[in-house]
Amino acid sequence: MTDLEYRQMVEKKYGMPLKDLMYEVCIRSEMDNYEAAEELGVPHATFMEWRAAFHLGPYHSDTMKDLPISQDPVISAAADESLKYSNEESLRGFEELSRQMLALAKQHHDKMKKTDATPLDRVNIVLWESVLYCLANYKDGTLQKQYKELKKKMK
Repeated sequence: MTDLEYRQMVEKKYGMPLKDLMYEVCIRSEMDNYEAAEELGVPHATFMEWRAAFHLGPYHSDTMKDLPISQDPVISAAADESLKYSNEESLRGFEELSRQMLALAKQHHDKMKKTDATPLDRVNIVLWESVLYCLANYKDGTLQKQYKELKKKMK
C-alpha cells in the first residue's frame, strides 16, 4: 500500500482527519511510536513520517497534552530570537538552543509548504525532537536507568 492508501484507510477507520488522529495518538495517548503504528495498522516508517509532518514528536507529548491542536509553544518560541543562556556552555544553554533549532526547522518546513520540503528538512525536525527527548530523559534520570539496564544485558 502507498502512504496515501494508508492515510485513507486510517481516516475511514477512525472517522477523523489524519492530523487530528495523529494528535490524539502522539499527544494524548501513552503509546510509544511502535505501539501507535501497530494500533493504526500502518508500517512504523509511515507512522514516523506522519509524526514528523505534523510536528508531533516526543518533545510535544509532554508539553502539549492539554493544549488545543492549533497551539504550538515550540514554534511560537522561535519568534523570540533572544537566547537567555547564549553566553554559557551548559546543558541549560544547549537545551535552549536545541528548542530554538527545532522551532526554526519547523518554521522552515512549513514555509516550504510541506510538498517542497526535502527529506533533510523532515530529518532535521526529528533530530531536534530527539535531542530534546534525550535531554529530558537525562534530566529525569531515565537515561541513567536505561544505561544501567543495557550494561546489565551486555554482561
